[in-house]
Amino acid sequence: MEIVSYPRVAGEPPAAHQVLAEVRGSSILPLEPPSAYADVPRLQLGADGVVGPREKPSPSEP
Repeated sequence: MEIVSYPRVAGEPPAAHQVLAEVRGSSILPLEPPSAYADVPRLQLGADGVVGPREKPSPSEP
């Protein structure tokens, strides 16, 4: 399962709200080519319950 966020506009006057949703990874399709997402910040939920920047995995040793 993956957690994704997206803006949702609702209400009068319209207001944008950030929505988090848990979805199956296999159901997610990119809207743009992968290169379009290169500069998008990645976040992760830490074991302490805090959302922060995703740490890249360290290269595994052979």
